[in-house]
Amino acid sequence: MSDLRIIARTDSTLKTQVDRMEVGTIKSADKKNTNDMKVIRLVAKRTKIPSHLLFHRSRCRSNIAGARQLAMYLLHVTMGRTMVEVGDLFGRDRTTVSHACGRIEDRRDSPEFDEIVSTLEGDLDLLAANHNQIDRKGGE
Repeated sequence: MSDLRIIARTDSTLKTQVDRMEVGTIKSADKKNTNDMKVIRLVAKRTKIPSHLLFHRSRCRSNIAGARQLAMYLLHVTMGRTMVEVGDLFGRDRTTVSHACGRIEDRRDSPEFDEIVSTLEGDLDLLAANHNQIDRKGGE
């Protein structure tokens, strides 16, 4: 009997892990999700980290975690997504997004890092102006 319980828990745990890993890729391709993916691809390109690694469930190496935090920050601060929305996209809790935003804000005290983030924000502004497709905080 205990073997059945362990199997049931394992199946449930596995399904939950798979569901969390797939968040963001299973969502419908509505305008908001498409724009969110543009931000993620931009961060992946600039940090030279494959975008699929930004969705990985583990914390990964620090450079991957840093790129994920940067993407979370840009989605929340620049794109105006709620922490819950950003967390859902990455399969994480809103408190993780809050932590990521705090880390990026702290790192912006460095002029070099602030320039990188400012450049990404500028790239998002250009993308919005050129394509008029990104729904930013404050309206289109």
